Amino acid sequence: MRLVTWNCAMALQKKFDHLVDLDADVMVIQECSEKTIQAIDSSQAFNSIWFGTNKHKGVGVISKKIWTIKKSVHLGPKWTIHVNLSGPFDIDIYAVWACAGDDYMTRYIRQVHLMLDLMEAQKISRNSVVLGDFNSNSNWDYKYSAGRHHSDAVARLAKLGFASAYHRFTGEEQGRERCPTLYFRRNPKQSYHIDYIFLSDVLAQNLSRVVVGKRERWLELSDHMPVIADLRMAGSQS
Repeated sequence: MRLVTWNCAMALQKKFDHLVDLDADVMVIQECSEKTIQAIDSSQAFNSIWFGTNKHKGVGVISKKIWTIKKSVHLGPKWTIHVNLSGPFDIDIYAVWACAGDDYMTRYIRQVHLMLDLMEAQKISRNSVVLGDFNSNSNWDYKYSAGRHHSDAVARLAKLGFASAYHRFTGEEQGRERCPTLYFRRNPKQSYHIDYIFLSDVLAQNLSRVVVGKRERWLELSDHMPVIADLRMAGSQS
């Protein structure tokens, strides 16, 4: 099974062929339009669903047709969504785009914490993934109060049984990532790792590969690079 998260920086309709080339089972795409996701959903190859308040910029969850969108719930914090997929096996997707909130207390990583507040109050399925554009890194913990920064979110996810696919695969520490996922305003000198795929323990045990898209291929399309995780799961194609 292949999972992808990518902030496409809008105009997904002009870039979707590049995503198709990745041959992913499930994709979470930030900054995509409702119209484009609806067009993808009407195709013969994919199922998809879109969330957002601005029809031009929201979050899309796209799956191959072997996966059916069984249930979807907007979790409340801006652009955090729970989607249940049924297919070779059931999987729960928690899609994230942690961007500027409506006020100071709901900005960026605080939105992930608001989502975690809800997740901690419910039963988490064995096959679950939290993925998306977190807009955060532990190097920026000092900007937030204790209990609401990036490292705290990673610790809360760990208590729920989730591990970062990138860090598990590479052995790198949070805040010391060698592969950036963002080149701010497409500037190679302003590079950060802020996009993540967190896997539940069952899925993490089947992790076989993690790749961050190369700047040479993706920077002309977006300032974010896709994060790709492959799992050895029965019935999947990766």
